[in-house]
This record gives sequence, structure tokens and C-alpha cells, in this order.
Amino acid sequence: KTEQAKHRLKERKQERLARGRKKELMLEQHPSVRSEAELQRSLSPIRYGMDLETQLRKDETYDYTAENAALDWIEEVTGEEVDSIYLHLKSGRTLCKLVNKLQKGIVNKINRGKNNVLERENISNFRLACKSLGVKDHDIFDVNDLYKQENLGAVV
Repeated sequence: KTEQAKHRLKERKQERLARGRKKELMLEQHPSVRSEAELQRSLSPIRYGMDLETQLRKDETYDYTAENAALDWIEEVTGEEVDSIYLHLKSGRTLCKLVNKLQKGIVNKINRGKNNVLERENISNFRLACKSLGVKDHDIFDVNDLYKQENLGAVV
């Protein structure tokens, strides 16, 4: 069983690398686009104003290498497949499982429901667990950074 899990983790890492190469290919196919941030800007529904400028700053500073490393680490610790920071962590369940693996029972209750209040409560419980593990408040992302995708870079 452990050998299968290790093999699956290796496959997941290769899939992430392939996605990274796919982004590089997209950049090559759009010669007018000079960076991944510009590619994201061209695909973004936000087209003008302060929202666009804020989004561009976030896109330019987003570290995909760090994201892949974080996803790999979360998979190794939890044993669960995690493809996307937002899609798999939004409910907060995986985050709670993660800190419970680091210190057993630090999050007593993990909400299973799929409503906003319960998912936000899971993220808040994760934040509280991080604080009790000694992580400083300014080093922990805000609930909306993840839940509303306001700053996924902070989540990573």
C-alpha cells in the first residue's frame, strides 16, 4: 500500500510539471504575451480600473513553483490528492486534516457540510490551530484570501 501511495505521489508531481509546461507552451503560442501575468491578464474577465491593477500585481508576484511545492507537501502529509490550492482547500477540510496530522487533535471538529458558514469555520479553525502551533498572525492568510480567492499567493 505504501509503495502504491509513493508511486501515486510521483505521478501527481509529474502531472503538475506537465501543467507547468502547458503554461509555458501557451506563452509560446501567444508571442505578444511576454509573461504569465500578461497571459492571465488576457484571459481575465477584469478588463479595467483598480481591480485590474490589483489583479495584475497579484498575478505578477504569484509563485507557481511555491504552489507546486505546497501541493506536494500537503499530499505527502495528508495522503490526499490535491490538484488546486483553491478547489481543494476552499472547504477547509484538507487544511484541518493537515494540521491534525502535524499535531493530533488540534482541530477537534471538521465540518463536512458544503455551505459557506461551515467551510469558513473550517478555515478559521485552521488559522487558530496555526496560531496555537506558534505561527504569527501576520504569516497566516485571511479567510477571504482563500475563500474568495482574494490573495491565493498568501495562501501558498
